[in-house]
Amino acid sequence: MRTLRDASGAVLRYEGFCMDISERKRAEAALAHQERQLRVIFDNSPLGLVYFDSQGTVIKCNARFLELVGTTAERVEGKRFLALLPAPAVEALTQALHGEPALAEGQYQSVTGCNSLYARAMFNPVEPGKSASEVIATVEDIGAAREREASLRLLWAAVEASPASIVITDAQGNIEYVNPHFTALTGYTPDEARGRNPSVLKSGIHED
Repeated sequence: MRTLRDASGAVLRYEGFCMDISERKRAEAALAHQERQLRVIFDNSPLGLVYFDSQGTVIKCNARFLELVGTTAERVEGKRFLALLPAPAVEALTQALHGEPALAEGQYQSVTGCNSLYARAMFNPVEPGKSASEVIATVEDIGAAREREASLRLLWAAVEASPASIVITDAQGNIEYVNPHFTALTGYTPDEARGRNPSVLKSGIHED
């Protein structure tokens, strides 16, 4: 509302208008609710999350990211983090800043030098195809997974080279895997044995 006065300052009249802003308020409330939901997801994600502006400056990162790289928000947010990243991550972030998603894996030494991790980071442009896009990166520690994979490779090599015949079946007793010594002993190749029941080994002479 406003007051209209004459030359002497006396009030002539009041003018005002009224608008129905119910829809706008509902939209604002919905957006605020969505923002709170996203904030909870961002802050509590088991993945490290980092939000870069189009120049590669860190706008925001979550607690998991800070834990992974061994630093604090004060040392990261508002700074260009490129100088602290390993070469594969620098290349991937640069690609994402130019609008193309990129993946990077590699060994990372923490900012303080106290811990090291083997990390996988996915850099996603907020506006794909745009030459100067903001970027959201997800970071995870895959060191334990790599150790498990290495152990499995060693175990697999031992099974393959075993002088004993090894057969693996599914829960129904159908053959899923046989090692080379099984083939040497029985004459059945892996392709011939796979999907069949171990009853193929019945001699016809020995008891079942």
